[in-house]
Amino acid sequence: MFAENIVIDQKGLFGGTINVTCNSWIHSKFNNKEPRICFIDKSYLPSQTPSGLKSYREKELKILQGVGTGERKTFERIYDYDVYNDLGDPDSSDDLWRPVLGGKERPYPRRCRTGRARSKIDPLSESRSVSVYVPRDDSFSEVKQMSFSAKMFWSLLHALLPRIESSSDK
Repeated sequence: MFAENIVIDQKGLFGGTINVTCNSWIHSKFNNKEPRICFIDKSYLPSQTPSGLKSYREKELKILQGVGTGERKTFERIYDYDVYNDLGDPDSSDDLWRPVLGGKERPYPRRCRTGRARSKIDPLSESRSVSVYVPRDDSFSEVKQMSFSAKMFWSLLHALLPRIESSSDK
């Protein structure tokens, strides 16, 4: 479920209404064991964060950083970075081997870590996969993804039709 705002309206509660802007995906407790933490719309510098919020903010930061192991699941919001080690496909062909981009020699660019299995041929590379991990808060919703795909197909068709017509005229 995508939660935009949480409104707490209670008479006698320090001025009545409290608005919490989430703008984030909330997943089932069966998928994500950690309870979700949302903060009110007030930003604080680390040195000015109220003492009651510090432990919650530190816990949320630990959740977002991940632990550096395991394959990423679609419901996770982890921003755990890794080198580009999935550009090639050495398991399919030697011609498809690509060097790893990133690391000590070339620290950037980097991408979100997926945790996929290693390639059988090159242990420095990850095996290929159709799906690419994108943290849930940054990915398209299902409706937007379908709309994007439909518009892409329409644009491709719109660009190809004149070429097909011109080639059939000859």
